[in-house]
Amino acid sequence: MSNASNYFPLKVELEYSYSLGALKPYFDALVESRALASRCSKCGKVSFPPRIVCDNDQTKTEWIELAGSGEIIEFSTGKDANGERAAFALIQMSGASNYCLGRLEELDLDVGDNVRIHALDMENTHPAQRIVFKRM
Repeated sequence: MSNASNYFPLKVELEYSYSLGALKPYFDALVESRALASRCSKCGKVSFPPRIVCDNDQTKTEWIELAGSGEIIEFSTGKDANGERAAFALIQMSGASNYCLGRLEELDLDVGDNVRIHALDMENTHPAQRIVFKRM
C-alpha cells in the first residue's frame, strides 16, 4: 500500500512554437477534414497518421489521400484536457494498414460504427487537436 504523503499534485505546462516540418501536408489536410496518409513504395504499407519512412523497411514513403472514413475497432470514455466527458477510439481508416487513435464527437458511438474525420473550428490550436471523428 502506498503512502499518500509521498505524493503531491504537480501540473507542468509548456508553451512553445515549432515547425510542422515534413508532415506539414498531413496537418494542412487535417484542418480541411481530409485524411492524408503515406504509402511505402516497396512493401505497399499505408499508414495513417503518415510516416516519412516505412516502419517495415525504412523506405521513403509517398503521400496518398484516403477517403476520410473508418470503422471503430475499440473505444474508451474518459475526460479530455478540460475535464469534459470524452470518448476516444482505435479506428481502422479505410485504405490504411494500421489503426489510428481519435477523439469521437459523440459519446454514444460503439464498436463497428462507421465514422468520418472532421476538423473543428479552433484557431491557434495544433491541427491534430482539432480533429474528431463523426458518425457517418
